[in-house]
Amino acid sequence: MSRRVWISFALLGACLPSQPEPAPQLNSPERPARPPSPPVVDAGMRVPEDAGAPVQLTEINPAEGPSLGGTRVQLRGEGLAADSQVFIGGEPVLDMLLRNQRIITFRTPPGHPGPTTLRVINSLGEATLEDAFTYFDSLRIETVEPSIGPRAGGLEVVLRGDGFDRKTAVLIGGRSLVDPELISAQEIRGFVPPAIVPGIVDLEVIKDYGRQRLARAFTYRPDLQVQGVDPEVVMPGQPAYLTIFGLGFEPGLEVQVGAQECLDVRVMRADLATCTLAGLEEVGAYPIIVRQPGETHRLLGGFRRLQPFAGRQLQALSPTQAPPSGGQDVVLYGSGFDQSLRRLSFGEIEAPLLSVQPNQLISRVPPHEAGQVAIRLLWDDGHTSTLPAAFHYVDDLFFEALEPASGPRSGGQQVILNGRGLCPELQVYLAGRAQPLVSVAADQAVFQTLSAPGGAAELRLVCPDQTLVVPDAFLFEAELEIYGLHPRRGAVAGGTLVSVAGQGFSDPTFQLQLGDQDLSVDVVSDQVLRFRTPPASPGWVDLRAQQRGVEAGLDAVFEYYEPGFRYGGTRGGQVRGAVNVTVLNQYTNLGPIEGVTVALDSVGSPGRTALTDLRGQVTFSELDLEGPQTVTAFKSGCQRSVSVVEVEAADITLWMACPPPPPDPSEGGGGGAQPPSQPARLAGRITGFSKALFDPAVLGPDQRAVAKLYLTQRTPDGGRPWLGGADEVWGEGERYVVTVNPGRYTLIAIAGIWDDNEGKIVQQLQMGMRRNITALSGEYKDGMDIDLAYGMDRTVLVQFAARAEPLEGQVGPNRYQVRTVLDLGGDGYFPLQNKISQRAPVLLRGLPEAPGELFRFIGGLATGQSGASPSSIVRIRGGGQLAGGITLGPLLPFPEFQAPAFNGQQLEDHLLRWKLPEEGERPDYIELDLTGPGGSSWMIYVHGDQRKVRIPRMLDARRLGAPGEPGEYQVSMTLISAPGFDLDNFSFLETWGRDRRAFSRSRVQFTLP
Repeated sequence: MSRRVWISFALLGACLPSQPEPAPQLNSPERPARPPSPPVVDAGMRVPEDAGAPVQLTEINPAEGPSLGGTRVQLRGEGLAADSQVFIGGEPVLDMLLRNQRIITFRTPPGHPGPTTLRVINSLGEATLEDAFTYFDSLRIETVEPSIGPRAGGLEVVLRGDGFDRKTAVLIGGRSLVDPELISAQEIRGFVPPAIVPGIVDLEVIKDYGRQRLARAFTYRPDLQVQGVDPEVVMPGQPAYLTIFGLGFEPGLEVQVGAQECLDVRVMRADLATCTLAGLEEVGAYPIIVRQPGETHRLLGGFRRLQPFAGRQLQALSPTQAPPSGGQDVVLYGSGFDQSLRRLSFGEIEAPLLSVQPNQLISRVPPHEAGQVAIRLLWDDGHTSTLPAAFHYVDDLFFEALEPASGPRSGGQQVILNGRGLCPELQVYLAGRAQPLVSVAADQAVFQTLSAPGGAAELRLVCPDQTLVVPDAFLFEAELEIYGLHPRRGAVAGGTLVSVAGQGFSDPTFQLQLGDQDLSVDVVSDQVLRFRTPPASPGWVDLRAQQRGVEAGLDAVFEYYEPGFRYGGTRGGQVRGAVNVTVLNQYTNLGPIEGVTVALDSVGSPGRTALTDLRGQVTFSELDLEGPQTVTAFKSGCQRSVSVVEVEAADITLWMACPPPPPDPSEGGGGGAQPPSQPARLAGRITGFSKALFDPAVLGPDQRAVAKLYLTQRTPDGGRPWLGGADEVWGEGERYVVTVNPGRYTLIAIAGIWDDNEGKIVQQLQMGMRRNITALSGEYKDGMDIDLAYGMDRTVLVQFAARAEPLEGQVGPNRYQVRTVLDLGGDGYFPLQNKISQRAPVLLRGLPEAPGELFRFIGGLATGQSGASPSSIVRIRGGGQLAGGITLGPLLPFPEFQAPAFNGQQLEDHLLRWKLPEEGERPDYIELDLTGPGGSSWMIYVHGDQRKVRIPRMLDARRLGAPGEPGEYQVSMTLISAPGFDLDNFSFLETWGRDRRAFSRSRVQFTLP
């Protein structure tokens, strides 16, 4: 990679302090070359002269929570000293913990719904963030009782929870609770609205600053219906044990056969009941009637008592009712039908003999005027058998109109129902509730409306054996009003699904605006609507509604915010209906990447896969989007895909490495592009050489004294970075001049014996440092003198607390490895030694006599002379004079892979599984570094307590390089111990080596079908 790329990362922006030049990354068998990474931010306190106020607040995460308090919050800033006091809305926060002078965590105190101010006071000063944290109502749903009812609605229910008020909108299956009555803040009563179809539905409550959902809370069963009985036929006077078939049966069901009650009714299932029927003396067909509170259904002629061997006789028929138009098949029961039967008549009208058997015949009902008629059979010899008034011609229920078809939601409107076939027992339901009837005739009924939710209501007409449903037959009118909305904040990219509570939304003239943008709305009910936010700039906007010249609205009610964050990772707290993903490019100063395919959850299902916009952002927002989510980002042409697995975070920012396209020569020099940064030069003298270095008795042939300069680097890993210019000094007080990229450094001088034949220092004897050097673009900085103040004759004994053994079937580890570096905080790291040994303890010689707290020891178990994986490494900081040596440990264990159980095994279900020993250290998080078909690279971050991960698959996984595409994969699994790390609230800066206390690494191969 060119030095110009490294220079661009040294100038990541004013928000990042300058950093040491990154060390070049070398390819190795362990992992593919990494793209350049932005510099590490020092965790220590540093307030530059031009940094402004000593106490600065930059971010609070999450930025909202319930008014009951208790939300765990992370505050980031500068100057967060140990004596800091933090207040939200004037109240001191709870359980405050200072992680360092840039991060404080705490729990929120109870507060009032709405935005509040955050304030920090300490010995360095104070700072304030206006509208920093938004409390929403502590709305809670616990139960709805009863939790099952008819599809037709009308069942009275009690909703229990907390945070209810008179403006709380309640939806059952997306429809408003009918005639809600607020009993208390913990209880609401009302009537279940009708459903379109039976099924299990959610319960949702919405109010100002709050929305809660109780999934699968209520079951709409089918409307009560009797479909049949077994047995259908018994002899007169004989008792019967009946099995009733139907729909919508509940405990308390009543069954009647004709005029006789069936005893000992037992509901076995919603579609099956049993009962005992005493003997009926009269021959005939009887209706089966089933009843439950508010419901009745009748199956005409469903049960028959027949006398066998009764000669030529008609005993019963089924059904016993039809419309005047006729045309229905009817079955007649009796005996002697096969003995020259001539004629069947309904009243005086003959009906066809379609099928004739000895005890049963089938015919078709002829047309006839309304009324009851006799059924008569005639045989060839003149014998007849008659059932007087046995069949009833009745008009079908028919709806024509309601006059008027609208009225106030408060009820009290008298309505005329025009239709046909209205039975004397007619019941009229609106919005699931029975309406009081004033009068009923065959073609007209009059009723009085009860109160109901605003909007169109279903009309249901019920007679004993007929039911007619008319959707949206009556409009309950409500005045326009907006109570509130939830959520109250969303990403600037738009796409956040917002629910609004109020009334008057059903009017066809209704319009809604957010800020100055017209909205396309989904009117769920007259009390609830939903919309998706359009893109907008950060800030608060108004919500305005209009309907027939009437206006309503709320000022500064919704906040657009920027969900992306430069350092990447996860933020935002619990997922409550939205996940905002931002993708930044490590190759372009962390600029946004457009056109990245982002998949939510592990399967990348339709509706959960989208492309990032010009901001590099995409918003996923659905009502049921809750809980931990898996997010994967992929784009063709980028060096690495990335996934975070099952993170509970509403805002996720991912880093990808996508090389920019080469400049188009036809476009010229690029016009207004900023000039590239210029190298800086550092100069000074090196003093303090030991006289022994110039003693001929010490020096061998072709040897001489030298001091060589080095730079610190951004991580403790890798070799010593190179310098440009005159970086070697051959005598006391001689000058050096070196070239560096702009940044913050420490210069290290190592003095020793140079061998001309080998071309290197063969013995290191002294060390000196020049700390806190800030090199600006193009600057020449002289006077950077270095004194060789530290001898390099310290010996340190390194022991190991415990040995992490590899599990059966793994090769290695078989070596002890110890790497020693100087840790200079914000000035970076300087590597000293890397020693590999087959035995422990390990003796380190020739270390500088620098303060012990500057040392960091990195070591453990590794494989082979190169320190390859499997390996388990721990990092500790030195202290004191190190005379007693140091102990490395405890070490992280190695995973035992269960799927694949062996290298190359196919993962049929995309599920990678492993286990760890029952005892020992546990990782805080896990990195899976995958190399796939065609050399594609993919990094997956997993919680430390997980023992399996489903390899995400993009919808277009058949494309080359897409995550989850079929082929062979090699995975390097790194278990990492990093105290304080939380995958639900982290930045990518925390995943770099400096924050790892310990890690172990293993590899395995598998294939995906």
